[in-house]
Amino acid sequence: MSGFRFQSVKEYYAQRASAPGTLLITEGTVISAKAAGRRNVPGIWSEAQIAAWKEVVDAAHAKDCYIYCQLWQIGRAALPEVHQELGTRFLSSSAVALDEGSVVHINRSAGESSIVPEEMTEDDIMSTIQDFATAAKNAIKAGFDGVEIHGANGYLVDQFTQDTCNCRSDSWGGSIENRARFGIEVTKAVVEAVGADKTAIRLSPFSTFQGMLMKDPYPQFNYLIKELKSLDLAYLHLVEPRVDGVFDTEAPSEYTLAPFIKLWDNQSPIVVAGGYTSERAAQAVDEK
Repeated sequence: MSGFRFQSVKEYYAQRASAPGTLLITEGTVISAKAAGRRNVPGIWSEAQIAAWKEVVDAAHAKDCYIYCQLWQIGRAALPEVHQELGTRFLSSSAVALDEGSVVHINRSAGESSIVPEEMTEDDIMSTIQDFATAAKNAIKAGFDGVEIHGANGYLVDQFTQDTCNCRSDSWGGSIENRARFGIEVTKAVVEAVGADKTAIRLSPFSTFQGMLMKDPYPQFNYLIKELKSLDLAYLHLVEPRVDGVFDTEAPSEYTLAPFIKLWDNQSPIVVAGGYTSERAAQAVDEK
């Protein structure tokens, strides 16, 4: 599970570093060996991985571009059979399986879809927070300009943030503040490890991907974003409601990122993704 064909990946990122000054954000990169719940995905926990990523980073820097490593812990979005093969545990914020009809990034058998993850213990949670910090340090060692915490799309941070998965009644769930705590503590740990100016986070308040979307996401994400704002991050990355995972969708009229953008109040740049064609992007820039 240590990675993938780095030569082709190096070429892939170098091709996308075509305009000097471009910011590249990598694919999701697994933070630790015990978090590797899928096959053929990149990681950032070993010296070999750090060395391989350095080649990718150097290729981007050679074209005068910036590159951030997206830190990834997938929780219940993993393939249970991969955890079984590796002798690692299939974990989430709560012992709640993905709904049978959930859109997922990778196909599972009917049997796999119904497998219930273990609820993370206090030790599991603290260990995972430290894994994010260690992965961030490894990314900077590889030469990355910064890291982006993947807090979106139904992966582990999102599984703590939203009550569609987080059914805990302890200090990590049961209220808006407690559900936000994991994402906040992960971000604080990464900031302490590598600096706020090298730390960003991605959130998807309206995505139904992988069993997400609270009945009313605004109070939860207003609180989370307000707390993250105080950390003076490099940027905030938000996903538009008109995209669901990798698929464009029709955005419900009641969903908009505008309140979150207003709340951030130019604290630092906001990156917005989802459903942007070149025409839509140009229109959005012109309107600003």
